[in-house]
Amino acid sequence: MAAQLEPSEAWINDWLLGVDLTREADLARSFVDVFARFWVAQRLSEKSETTRRRHSGSLRALGGHLVKEGVEPEYSEWTAHELLWEAVEIGEGPMIFGGDEAWQGELDATCRRLRRYLEAQR
Repeated sequence: MAAQLEPSEAWINDWLLGVDLTREADLARSFVDVFARFWVAQRLSEKSETTRRRHSGSLRALGGHLVKEGVEPEYSEWTAHELLWEAVEIGEGPMIFGGDEAWQGELDATCRRLRRYLEAQR
């Protein structure tokens, strides 16, 4: 059975930490919604499996990172959109794969595309 690469509700449970389940679930749903619209707008389902896997992995890592960040006290009042924009606004992703340049490079590439998409939605 092939893994589901498109952003879906199934990703939400992967991102829940158990710190503040309501906030975590709300953030996760918001990220999945944005990522799913991004996926469609970028026509990623029409791309090669390698490309789909790369973007899927990056989006999953980004979403999990942002949910974790979103429950930290200094970000507790931030919206999902604010967290997402802060993560991609400089044209790179947050340092998630610091020890692996190849993975971090893939995340950065996905975040650059996501940033352009978000800018176009404004």
